[in-house]
Amino acid sequence: MAAVGVVLSLGMAVGCGSGGDDGDGPSAGGAHRDGGGKAAAAGPVYRGPAIPGLAKKQAWSLPASGNSVAQPYDLGETLVFRKNLADKPASYDLIDSTAGQAGMEESEKEPGPEVLEFRDRATGAVRTSVKVSASAVAGATWHGGTPAVQVRTVTTTPSDGLGKEKDSVSITVYDPSGKVLGTVRHAGDGTGLYIVDGHLVESRKRGAYDPSPTGGGTVTATPIGTGGKSGKKRTISGVYDGKEVADLEVGAPLFAGKYCFGVLSGKGDGDKSQLAMYELASGKKVWSTEDIEPPRGVHVQDGERTSSDLRVLKVDGDTVYTRWGKGALSPGERIFASYKISSREPLATGPGIRLPETSLTKDAAPPVLDTRQRLAAVATENGTAVWNLKTGKEYWAQEAGETSMRATEFSPTGVLYGTQGTLEDGSSHTTGIAVTARTKKVLAKELDQGLVPHFNGTDLGWVSTEDGFYVFPSARA
Repeated sequence: MAAVGVVLSLGMAVGCGSGGDDGDGPSAGGAHRDGGGKAAAAGPVYRGPAIPGLAKKQAWSLPASGNSVAQPYDLGETLVFRKNLADKPASYDLIDSTAGQAGMEESEKEPGPEVLEFRDRATGAVRTSVKVSASAVAGATWHGGTPAVQVRTVTTTPSDGLGKEKDSVSITVYDPSGKVLGTVRHAGDGTGLYIVDGHLVESRKRGAYDPSPTGGGTVTATPIGTGGKSGKKRTISGVYDGKEVADLEVGAPLFAGKYCFGVLSGKGDGDKSQLAMYELASGKKVWSTEDIEPPRGVHVQDGERTSSDLRVLKVDGDTVYTRWGKGALSPGERIFASYKISSREPLATGPGIRLPETSLTKDAAPPVLDTRQRLAAVATENGTAVWNLKTGKEYWAQEAGETSMRATEFSPTGVLYGTQGTLEDGSSHTTGIAVTARTKKVLAKELDQGLVPHFNGTDLGWVSTEDGFYVFPSARA
């Protein structure tokens, strides 16, 4: 039997733990709001090769600035651009997908003058411009998984002559409209601090030295906001690395809508760790892997699966998508399956696959799931396999001898994009490829990496080149 993984306790939150409608005051650093009524000024015309899945004519574009390539942080209906005002002309800087896994380099600790442009994905109109002095800018999520952006500023207090200098970090979270959702201050430079689902998340391992999540640990998640009210501080079993809560070879998203996940650690030899889902509001366990039957093909001995590997990949409504290790004697093989949360009944079992050798301990390419089109693409030893999420039917899988592709995203019209690595004159090169999702027909190859589109669940895809940034409506290939 596994140990309980989540405890809810009442404690002082860093701020208001409610949904995020508070904070109507001016944004930190000052915000200039343009109203978003006007489309972006006319930018360059795209003159590159046709991109399958995108319309021939762009919706809008932006010119390149200086020597930088525009790479926005994608919030869905809003694209956030980070412009470095210290450069002349202002250059575009990257926004990290997450923050907290590693400390910032010394050169990044000095905040610099920047502006964050929140642009409407459909028109390019600037909804809000927020001037910030940032040590780092990264992605985050607010309550319910709403995408957000966090701005971190590290302040260093010099030594008084006896003690060491001390760092402190201020983290401000903005919603897609550029409004402040919450602010939190903490000692240190932000290492090990994450902003997930509107919570300040800290992860602690049990061992004094444990470079991988194999020694267990605890995660604390405290609601943040601007109201200074108390909230429910959650203590969750596992280790969080910015992507999932994990222990040994099991892992799951930390939050999923109105739920959170925790690890149920095995108590003795042969007792495998499990994953449990809890209601955020009550702390009640509503689903766990120890209460369901493993999918067919998973080796079970004496009522226990023989493989330690187990992952929850995604929660969509009343459906949870999982990945299981096939067995102790098949270390590279995995089986995918989906379950109904409310009834715990199995819904579909996907194909069995063999992972790439580089992914036996950690996934080099995470699965790509599109629940709207019921499509899944995963990395295999030969490249990529695609199947139907609802039925488990495999559409195709790459075979030995083919040039391996790493799947990155589906278009709304059924195109699968990916990247391929090749060796040329002793140097490695990465290019893009586009195929039909259900038939593997190659639509385009050897695309520049910047021409692999990003949709993020919308009907508009963007690409970025040295000549400019372009947004296109989707189209049938």
